[in-house]
Amino acid sequence: MRIYSDIVYAAHLLRQGEVVAFPTETVYGLGADALNPNAVLKIFELKQRPKFDPLIVHLQNVNQMSDYAEFQEELVNTLAKHFLPGPLSLVCKKKPIIPDLVTSGLDTVAIRIPANDIAQLLLQEFGGPVAAPSANLFGKLSPTHFEHVFKNFGDRVFILKGPSSSVGIESTILDITTEPPTILRRGGISTEAIEAVLGKVQEDIVASSNPKSPGQLKHHYSPNTPLMVIENLNDLKTLPLPKRFGLLLPSPMEFKFLDDHQMVTRILSSTNDLQEMAKQFFSILHELDTLELPLVVAIKVPNIGIGRAINDRLERASSH
Repeated sequence: MRIYSDIVYAAHLLRQGEVVAFPTETVYGLGADALNPNAVLKIFELKQRPKFDPLIVHLQNVNQMSDYAEFQEELVNTLAKHFLPGPLSLVCKKKPIIPDLVTSGLDTVAIRIPANDIAQLLLQEFGGPVAAPSANLFGKLSPTHFEHVFKNFGDRVFILKGPSSSVGIESTILDITTEPPTILRRGGISTEAIEAVLGKVQEDIVASSNPKSPGQLKHHYSPNTPLMVIENLNDLKTLPLPKRFGLLLPSPMEFKFLDDHQMVTRILSSTNDLQEMAKQFFSILHELDTLELPLVVAIKVPNIGIGRAINDRLERASSH
């Protein structure tokens, strides 16, 4: 079976200190042996990622976490029961075995258990922790399909091909070293879902030049095409729009102005489903980014549940 032979080869490359791209349920990751600083350095160089932006360590299961981090076992077991494997990264006190390069010198490490069969098989075959940010150039659109990865890196990286990401946006990052725990990045698990399990949590997602976790920089997730974010359709009337532009809608919307403009319209969900919006989000932005448009205007999605994570990415992608 070809996919298995590709997994064996990818694990071999990881053991040789090389970098490989692989699918997860959130986005495609760019992985290296987390215990090999020289291999991890290649991630930063390939992505052109600043070394002050820490990486996430991927493990096959929760039982492995104690080898690399210190944490409240009862708390992790509670979160694992509801969310793991899945799009949740847990920030814990790191053990010395994790190189400082992985954590950008922080004394904490973010750990994730991916809920993707190919990622799980790769981690099983490799047998160790894999440090992996998203498989894109730093600050650019996250990849949810292997073609997005190839567009960024070409043949410089072996790509373990799988289906499109089922969640479509990055993991939620939860710092469990604080009391109560603190969400550092909104993502595939909503704040509401976490609070239903743990009770009230804090949020610390403000833009920072010294991030505690990935996804906290002000300018991030950006297409090459200029992106503008608005609250609703009526805001279009106030904008000096080019004759041709892209329009990203959360769901089908009718309006009867701008008839003299050529709009390339894309819809995240025909049924106003937030999970579908998340799954389609980066994929549609990648598509719009290939159309040589002077501008893309995006309307915010409903700001509840996973919609808050989508809006967070829209705001950071448009910050320039």
